[in-house]
Amino acid sequence: MEVRLEHITVRFGQKTVFDDFSLHLATHTHLLVQGPSGSGKSTLLRLLLGFCVPDEGRIHIGGKPLNAQTVWSLRQSVAYVPQQLPRVEGTARQLLEQVHQFEANQRADFSEQTILSHFGRFGLQPGQLEQPVRELSGGEQQRLALTGALLLNRPLLLLDEATSAVDAERKAQMMDYISSLKDKTVIIVAHDPGWRAGQTLDLTSTHS
Repeated sequence: MEVRLEHITVRFGQKTVFDDFSLHLATHTHLLVQGPSGSGKSTLLRLLLGFCVPDEGRIHIGGKPLNAQTVWSLRQSVAYVPQQLPRVEGTARQLLEQVHQFEANQRADFSEQTILSHFGRFGLQPGQLEQPVRELSGGEQQRLALTGALLLNRPLLLLDEATSAVDAERKAQMMDYISSLKDKTVIIVAHDPGWRAGQTLDLTSTHS
């Protein structure tokens, strides 16, 4: 899925996060976004999700303009993995069932076989499906969140520090698998140098 940001300006009070910023990603491109805290990494993802509206400029996803009229339909093409899951009650299975129950997600394959395939790939145990989410470690929650996003099978995947709490072995497994997703456009916000992507964007340069 093609992503295009044209002459984007974003201000929060007296702070300018982006000033005439442009970015073009061709379909199936993988982009690693780096930069110090406050440089706009998470704001970039929020722009693409429609949670942040630019003060100036235009955003196109899949050739369609992102605006108040299109945001809902365009979000159905995006899977997002936050750095940390919000506090939720219930088991891992119940969380995934809740995601699947949304109307936009009901055609996705959330079968137990597919779920456990991802669990095995990322070092989660089958029994953890019945474990309360709040009892999972930070790294296990991140792997669960990635599983949920991949089950949606959306063409645009956004990852916001999605492996920050994962141990080195599991992190490498997750990175390798995401790098193998040649049929998706992937935007990875990460400090970790181990990520491999076709393009790298250093947001430090946008604030120089």
